[in-house]
Amino acid sequence: MKILKPYLEIQKEIEDLKLLESNWNSYLAPPIDLQCISKAKQYLLLLARRGAPPPQGVCPTNYGGVELYWQSEDFMVDFNPSGSGGERHYSIVEVSFEIKDKKDMELATQLLSVLSNMQLDDIVEGVH
Repeated sequence: MKILKPYLEIQKEIEDLKLLESNWNSYLAPPIDLQCISKAKQYLLLLARRGAPPPQGVCPTNYGGVELYWQSEDFMVDFNPSGSGGERHYSIVEVSFEIKDKKDMELATQLLSVLSNMQLDDIVEGVH
């Protein structure tokens, strides 16, 4: 499958988060968790396969995670490490939407559908 240019640009932005070192925000933020980067890239690929709109941008989170956002941050999907201290071992997902009209509802439905399929794949993978 050929991935469209907007998806490739976002994928590069996600990959570039690996370059952030400890204290990248001057408030003692940890480096970005590699598993969060992997999950964000996996989600992006699934979005592309489904024909969902690519995110407008990518942000690192203060907890070492990755945030993807749409429509000037009205829609956000965050992949954050879970655990305390050095025990970060898997990612949790936070989703935030501000739905104003039918078009927003359609976008939210697409983003959540891809996310739920991704989480089901993780569950099935963990069973084997």
